[in-house]
Amino acid sequence: MVGALKSGKHVFCEKPLCLNEEELRDIVRACEDERLVDKPLLMIGFNRRFAPLAVRLKSFLREIHEPLALHYRVNAGFIPADHWLHDPEQGGGRIIGEVCHFVDFLTFLAGAAPIEMQARIAASRDEIAQFHAQARKDRCGQEKVARLIVKIRQHGVAQKVERKPLVE
Repeated sequence: MVGALKSGKHVFCEKPLCLNEEELRDIVRACEDERLVDKPLLMIGFNRRFAPLAVRLKSFLREIHEPLALHYRVNAGFIPADHWLHDPEQGGGRIIGEVCHFVDFLTFLAGAAPIEMQARIAASRDEIAQFHAQARKDRCGQEKVARLIVKIRQHGVAQKVERKPLVE
């Protein structure tokens, strides 16, 4: 991707865009390269903001001028502990690989970028496996794997937006 951007090519990237800050810095540098006359466009495959109902909701929220609290609850479903999504070198885990969709959607609705984020996810494949084993033992079929809290500045006020566990 970085090579294409450095060549001035427009890029559509399926998420996740990158897995660490070093990769992100390389991408930003490629997009901001002063030697390029026409800056390349980079778009990430965040599709939820384009859904017809999302567009209607954004239009509805546009009329609200008071501070806005958004809550996005997700049941992302079971993914085995050895799935590539949990591999830090391939998928980056559910926060990077999936929650990025939810953060993008909420910032789309609020019309502002996050100013602060906190995330907690199972730290290892063994810990993820323990979450899944406990869920099966409890016969609830549900896992609590991640929690994300995001602050978004909207209408000049910092808003705290809390996402509950990915699966609850």
